[in-house]
Amino acid sequence: STRNFDVARFPAPTSWEMLKSEAQYAIDHPAEVGTLVIDTADWAEKLCNQAVCKKAGKSGIEDFGYGKGYVYAAEEFGRLLDLLDRASMAGIHVVFTAHAQLRKVELPDDMGSYDKWELKCSKQLSPMLKEWADLVLFCNYKNNIVEDPKTKSKKARGGKRVMYATHSPVYDAKNRFGLPDEMEMDFSSIESCFKAVPQEKSIADELRELYSEVGEEAVIKFCHDNDAKLREDAVSFDTLPPFYITFLKGNSTKIIKKINSTKQEES
Repeated sequence: STRNFDVARFPAPTSWEMLKSEAQYAIDHPAEVGTLVIDTADWAEKLCNQAVCKKAGKSGIEDFGYGKGYVYAAEEFGRLLDLLDRASMAGIHVVFTAHAQLRKVELPDDMGSYDKWELKCSKQLSPMLKEWADLVLFCNYKNNIVEDPKTKSKKARGGKRVMYATHSPVYDAKNRFGLPDEMEMDFSSIESCFKAVPQEKSIADELRELYSEVGEEAVIKFCHDNDAKLREDAVSFDTLPPFYITFLKGNSTKIIKKINSTKQEES
C-alpha cells in the first residue's frame, strides 16, 4: 500500500468521471503535478466497468454477452489513456501501479503449460496498457537459496526486493530506456527515466501557431468533416486524441491548402 507515503494526493476517486476529472486537473495545472500516479490500474478498470454498465443500464460487465462488455470498457479506458498522453505532453510523468495474477499459458501441440505473472486486468485492457507504456516493471521478492553441503538440501535464507525490466516467459516486463534485466527495487535504479524535460510551449499552442493562417476552429471542423468517428468532445487542439496531434503536425501544408480551397468554393 502507498498510504504511508508522504506525497500529495487527490481524493480517492469514487467514480470513473471523478478519476478522469482528476487527470484533467493535472493537465490544467502541470506546475503542481510533477508525476501523476494511478494506484492501481485494476481498480481503475473496476471504476471504468461500473461507468460502462451504468451508461448501458446493465447490472454487470458480463451482462453484455460474448465478452462485448470488456471490449466497450477497454474503449472507454482508452479515453483515459488519451488524457494521460496529454498529461505526458505537458511534461508530467504518468505512472500506473497494478496488482499481478498468475495465468496458465497453454503451449501448442500438447507441449504442456506453464504459469505466467501478468497484470490483474482483463485480457482486453492488459495488452493495451502494456503497449501504451514506455516502461513495464515486474516487482518481486528474490530469495537467496543456500545448499547444505552435507545433505544437499536447499533452503531459502533472506532475500531482497527486485525489479525486472525485460520480457520473460514467466512475467510481463519491457522498457525503452536500455535498463538492465534485473535491478534493486530502489528509485535510483530508474531515476534516469524521470529526468524533467522543460516544456516551453504546449503542443496545442504549437498547433495554434502552425495553423494561424486558417485558425483553430477551421482545423477542428476539418477533422470532424473528414472523420465521422472523431469524438464529439474533440472541440479544440487541447482535446484532440494524440494521433491527431501527430497527423496535424506532419500535414499542415496540405491541410491549410485544403481548408483555404474549401473556403473559396463556399464563397
